[in-house]
Amino acid sequence: MSRKQRETKPRDPDRVIRDMEWDEFEAQLSRSARGGKSRAASDQTLRDHFGPAKLERLQRLAERVRSVRQKREPLRGNIIFIPGIMGSELTVTEDGDDDVVWISFLKLIWGGINKLRLANDGAQEADSKLRVQPSGLDKDSYAEAILWLKAYWNVEPFAYDWRKDLDRAAEGLKDLVQAKFKDQPVHLVAHSMGGLVSRNFIRLYPKVWKAMSEPKKVQGGRLIMLGTTNYGSYAIAQAMVAKDKLVKWLAAADLRHDLEEVLDVLNGFVGSYQLLPSPAKLPASEQGLYNVATWGRYPIVGSHLNRARKFHMDLDVPATTDPERMTYIAGCNQETLNGVTIDAPGMFKFDVTLKGDGRVTHALGLLPSVPTYYIDEIHGDLQKNEQVLEGVDEILRTGKTVALATEPVAARAVRSVVSARVRAVQDREDAEQIRRIAEETEANRSTPAERRLAEDLLRQAIMTQAPPCIQGGDRFGAGDGIWRGDETKADANAYHAEC
Repeated sequence: MSRKQRETKPRDPDRVIRDMEWDEFEAQLSRSARGGKSRAASDQTLRDHFGPAKLERLQRLAERVRSVRQKREPLRGNIIFIPGIMGSELTVTEDGDDDVVWISFLKLIWGGINKLRLANDGAQEADSKLRVQPSGLDKDSYAEAILWLKAYWNVEPFAYDWRKDLDRAAEGLKDLVQAKFKDQPVHLVAHSMGGLVSRNFIRLYPKVWKAMSEPKKVQGGRLIMLGTTNYGSYAIAQAMVAKDKLVKWLAAADLRHDLEEVLDVLNGFVGSYQLLPSPAKLPASEQGLYNVATWGRYPIVGSHLNRARKFHMDLDVPATTDPERMTYIAGCNQETLNGVTIDAPGMFKFDVTLKGDGRVTHALGLLPSVPTYYIDEIHGDLQKNEQVLEGVDEILRTGKTVALATEPVAARAVRSVVSARVRAVQDREDAEQIRRIAEETEANRSTPAERRLAEDLLRQAIMTQAPPCIQGGDRFGAGDGIWRGDETKADANAYHAEC
């Protein structure tokens, strides 16, 4: 594509916010909250990007940081915050131009997903003319966590290329620790896949991990995992056969590639394979997930399956499970895939449980003997929940918390049961809405609010978050999937998602 052709596309108004360093971002929000004039982003730009409700929440958190820091008290210690899969932005350099492709609705509608395609080895870009690098955390998913922690801690976000082998991410984490915190205590707070990156780092670089601690573990030395897929997730298998709404909605947004082409790109990411359920946790009837023939016509890379098997075996060693330094925070009461029946090659039928956060079951997330806390929250919103963040702060300081329950909790509210059929209709309508907005955007007829809605829907599927609030609509607050009463829970456990 020529430079002239690229210049005819709508300008990405969110880029200024994506490009902000976290200190500048916090300062912009704080000035905006106090009615001050922004230097790099107008109030309208912030409002268009986040929407009024979320902007108000972020402004409040930024003001909290400013208020606490004005007291000039010593910071409590150092934190490296590690996001989950797809939570790091990916910037593509092409012909000297840098573009944030992931996650940018404006880039994805023009077929940007294909720029993320990897070569068959899963290590290099398929297009040698492109350079893809992690460029920061997705602020829409992680701004609340970073701002909350920044009030009392020195927080260093760690972005990594989640497409590639987690050994690379572990090496990058080691390099960050040695560059920023050499001979200093530092904590790790990790969401989802970030916990696997952390434990793999501990396995590969035990001396660095040991040096990050101090005797009382107040200023550093702990690992807190939020919904980490320690033994994988069945949701990955569902996505690999294009039955997860993540794949369907990405294809709906893409005006240049169809579903099969989008899936072909996604199934080339070796990092995703390392999130498949661990062979050690699979019954004999499910071991076929690590056999290419089991997947039928779907584009599965055999060498990536082999690598994933070895990754799980390597990680399952005593050094990567440390009850003295690790804590797990689990979401619960969310419909979560917890088993698969393989009827024929590529024909999978998934079981569902409420003992999970919507992406990770307790059986595949929790580590033996590691202290665990629970909250009624969905996977992609754990790091946004202020009760969780209060618990994280307390655990970092004391090793335990009273802010969270030590046993799975009852649902916060009774919400209506949504059948698989009704949910499928809703998902299809959302996909159609994403497609309509993409087409309107191509014709320069979409509004900022519509583009934000489309990107929020994509993020909901990517991160497993609650549905976005739609002003004037009927979908607000928490997501579907909180079931009513013991009788209905039994129905949930028996429910199958047909694929």
